[in-house]
Amino acid sequence: MLICISCVMLSFTGSSCVDAEVSSTAPDPPPASNVSGILLATNNSGEFWTRNYIMIGSTSDSRRSITGVTSFSSNHDSLCIISGEKNVWKRSGFLSNRWGVEVYSPLNGLLTDIEKIPSTIDAGIVIGQFGTSSGHVALTTDDGYNWVVNEHSTTGLFSGLRAIDFDNSLRGMIIPELPEDSTYKTFDGGYTWIASPPVPGINYKNDICYYGSNNGTHPVVCGNLGSIYRINFPFDTNWVGTSSGTQEHLNGIDFSGLVGIIVGDRGTILRTDNGGESWSAIQSGVTKNLKKVKFHLNFLIAVGDNVILRSTDYGITWVTARNESKEFYYDLYLFQPYGIVVGGILD
Repeated sequence: MLICISCVMLSFTGSSCVDAEVSSTAPDPPPASNVSGILLATNNSGEFWTRNYIMIGSTSDSRRSITGVTSFSSNHDSLCIISGEKNVWKRSGFLSNRWGVEVYSPLNGLLTDIEKIPSTIDAGIVIGQFGTSSGHVALTTDDGYNWVVNEHSTTGLFSGLRAIDFDNSLRGMIIPELPEDSTYKTFDGGYTWIASPPVPGINYKNDICYYGSNNGTHPVVCGNLGSIYRINFPFDTNWVGTSSGTQEHLNGIDFSGLVGIIVGDRGTILRTDNGGESWSAIQSGVTKNLKKVKFHLNFLIAVGDNVILRSTDYGITWVTARNESKEFYYDLYLFQPYGIVVGGILD
């Protein structure tokens, strides 16, 4: 009770209360076995979506949700997806429903994030973890056909890895799931990684994104119980806590310049127009848990449990584009007016 009262008082004074209590809830586990993978496609900036079922590999593999998606290629019709366990699946022709061209499995264990390396041709990264104790990274420079696997930073074995983002073709950062584990930085496009101090706080961390300004670009991290942290200078290691005004778990973050959106549980949407120095709550119109959000120009899509939301004004207002009770959406990829959403559907 005292903790709750303190949080209320701090919210009025503008101070952060992001670590007033320990989160007992880890990020979502892999989907249940009765969930099959689906992919939704749009060709009209997210107003309408067409659903495709995704059969991944063998029959035993086919009953999995798709948990991550991106394109490493300048050809947006070439796509890589992750199923959450062991495999990266390469597909092409997703706009014309031609699937199953290539399959490759660079890692073992749980895959947690997939990311294109910006300003490169055909380069990308997949990260994952064995349980919560060790991690691994796989790098491709040929659009997912071949991979180089790395299980070590410059200071030893990776800890469990949760999310990754790149600032440019050389500089990127990986955040861990567990609060006490190191972050990892690269300055050579993902070939080598340097262990750095953990993001502060006692809550699980869920997503990371760089934001841009005239003075450089800097990472912002969101996590459980409303926690938000940012680094103010490009080569600094000092994380600064920012008040979110909520105790909901914050699951996904994206920026376009200084404008940023964070999405979280129970329909939570937060917006900033100053690079994450302060955040304001935005009405989402839903109470579903939201997992990911992506910008493309001023066009945004947010996805989560049973719902896809759409904004065309930099996240100031949102409308529901899809609401299906048995569908769960985990990630998305946008290249206006096209878009891809991946997830699972209950049988």
